Amino acid sequence: MSKLKVIPEKSLTNNSRIVGLLAQLEKINAEPSESDTARYVTSKILHLAQSQEKTRREMTAKGSTGMEILLSTLENTKDLQTTLNILSILVELVSAGGGRRVSFLVTKGGSQILLQLLMNASKESPPHEDLMVQIHSILAKIGPKDKKFGVKARINGALNITLNLVKQNLQNHRLVLPCLQLLRVYSANSVNSVSLGKNGVVELMFKIIGPFSKKNSSLIKTKIAQDIERLIHQSDIIDRVVYDLDNPNYTIPEEGDILKFNSKFESGNLRKVIQIRKNEYDLILNSDINSNHYHQWFYFEVSGMRPGVAYRFNIINCEKSNSQFNYGMQPLMYSVQEALNARPWWIRMGTDICYYKNHFSRSSVAAGGQKGKSYYTITFTVNFPHKDDVCYFAYHYPYTYSTLQMHLQKLESAHNPQQIYFRKDVLCETLSGNSCPLVTITAMPESNYYEHICHFRNRPYVFLSARVHPGETNASWVMKGTLEYLMSNNPTAQSLRESYIFKIVPMLNPDGVINGNHRCSLSGEDLNRQWQSPSPDLHPTIYHAKGLLQYLAAVKRLPLVYCDYHGHSRKKNVFMYGCSIKETVWHTNDNATSCDVVEDTGYRTLPKILSHIAPAFCMSSCSFVVEKSKESTARVVVWREIGVQRSYTMESTLCGCDQGKYKGLQIGTRELEEMGAKFCVGLLRLKRLTSPLEYNLPSSLLDFENDLIESSCKVTSPTTYVLDEDEPRFLEEVDYSAESNDELDIELAENVGDYEPSAQEEVLSDSELSRTYLP
Repeated sequence: MSKLKVIPEKSLTNNSRIVGLLAQLEKINAEPSESDTARYVTSKILHLAQSQEKTRREMTAKGSTGMEILLSTLENTKDLQTTLNILSILVELVSAGGGRRVSFLVTKGGSQILLQLLMNASKESPPHEDLMVQIHSILAKIGPKDKKFGVKARINGALNITLNLVKQNLQNHRLVLPCLQLLRVYSANSVNSVSLGKNGVVELMFKIIGPFSKKNSSLIKTKIAQDIERLIHQSDIIDRVVYDLDNPNYTIPEEGDILKFNSKFESGNLRKVIQIRKNEYDLILNSDINSNHYHQWFYFEVSGMRPGVAYRFNIINCEKSNSQFNYGMQPLMYSVQEALNARPWWIRMGTDICYYKNHFSRSSVAAGGQKGKSYYTITFTVNFPHKDDVCYFAYHYPYTYSTLQMHLQKLESAHNPQQIYFRKDVLCETLSGNSCPLVTITAMPESNYYEHICHFRNRPYVFLSARVHPGETNASWVMKGTLEYLMSNNPTAQSLRESYIFKIVPMLNPDGVINGNHRCSLSGEDLNRQWQSPSPDLHPTIYHAKGLLQYLAAVKRLPLVYCDYHGHSRKKNVFMYGCSIKETVWHTNDNATSCDVVEDTGYRTLPKILSHIAPAFCMSSCSFVVEKSKESTARVVVWREIGVQRSYTMESTLCGCDQGKYKGLQIGTRELEEMGAKFCVGLLRLKRLTSPLEYNLPSSLLDFENDLIESSCKVTSPTTYVLDEDEPRFLEEVDYSAESNDELDIELAENVGDYEPSAQEEVLSDSELSRTYLP
């Protein structure tokens, strides 16, 4: 066997090095016995492909023969390691170059060669795991770019190979995932879909999804079967409208055994109710005003119930393809009778809860032009404890516009004007004439001396906002925690006020909140998509908030931190989205290499601080990538146009936590308010890190503050257990996060029948709250 002549690498440029190695590999193809040499050369090419973007560009450039040489070697070699090396090279090429490189591989015959390799590899007993993982991973990437891929796969027998591989390796998650990805690509061809269905792929998917999702599949199957039975045996269905906002002449039924419904109150959302059986009701939600979708937020009143009866509620026009209701989350209920019995709080309630696709089709207009989309059902069963009670159900803890106004009034009347500078202004008026509050908080100057006044005026700014999406009520509870901490008498709160001037817009979308919208303003638009070019007429709150930030930048008073509080319906924990040029370049595989981009990583400091001091915060869920689809959001515009490096979206879960001391618990208002207070402590620690010479607060004081926060946060709801994980990543997902493209204090009224719940202002101890397990 002839020895490979290796040219010293230091004497070659990157380009000539890869050209030389490819030339050597081409010669080796003519001599199949040179397996050791082929192994060595392909390992060197793999190293270059993994470390050099220039190498990847050279191999896929127009006129380059690099891809042909690799595919020819792959087709002819009998050496396993050489095959694995080449497959790894191909993974690097198609993973880093986007669609163009995938298409380039397809045009060179890559699909057919890889399918043939799959067939050959399947003949081994047992098949080599690494080889199968690599082949399926690449085929899953290139298949969508090959118009004839489905036909090729069927002719080569690849469908059964992949399906049988999954059946034989159900517990091998490393192998099953790429196989599932490839099965999805196969199924894009209708003939393949039918073939896979006949061969048991649906039953197989249920076996796989069960352990991953922890979803109660048997319950979902039961509910779907009951829906089918309704369609078949319609004579058993009552089908009587018992609540209808669309009919002004509608009268409430007087029968004693029928539940009464109402949503004509602030933030309410319920459009229509149909009685299906004696104790079962279908509920239809309103879309956002001037929109025909965004059905998620619900908030309605129920009365006329009997104790000991299981009432089933089906909300039948939801749009998400999946929900945390399948993974342990429960709806919230407030009982007026319980409040009269000194238990005035919202509780998680409901059994037999699940979320599934139903048989109702969405119009193409409501589905954004897409045809064939279906609605989804949230179903839950409730046993009411009291007869003829008045109860309220909500998607999440309600926090209304009126609640905010009362809270701000309370803070203003209770503060010490000698110590705390508090001013409430009107940022602007909304489309319907509601005032959008703007709050300024800082410490009063020590005296009227010039140096004290100068220090007062020259404190750095922190700009905070919340509730641009009305259905994300948890954002308002986090903001409540922030405001109460800033206005408290704690020593560290005073230090924080002496360090910063806070500009706060606690509710960016009052109209949407008042009208029970989920995502939009009265213009029917997502306000968090209007920051690039807001209209003063259609988007006044965004227009004026941005204008205030631009003014601060113009007078050289750029905020140190901007943070927009949001809620997340798909994920657990609290986390942040930030902005990084470097991570964005890596994520988008731009032509620039990592060494071409230099940036200050200070944007990571605040999230890291919060991950150490806030039990609900999860650093691993944070992301600093700026995607093109998010360019018009507050976070990105404030970063890119205004120039605030520490510009964030802080997302709070609607469900619960899967880490830290709150792991396995559904989140309550206490934990949300605590998060708002911890955010303030994080800002104080950020001040220590960014200005260590001028700011020397003892660290022991900051550590002690954690205990103070836990004792001072208002506890307005019990926390209940939930033991499930986030929705599985491999399921179809619709992003209802704060930045996705798609996408309510308790004071009894004199007249219970007219009662509308607000936020509870009483302090409750842990001992007063019952923590209940999921049924």
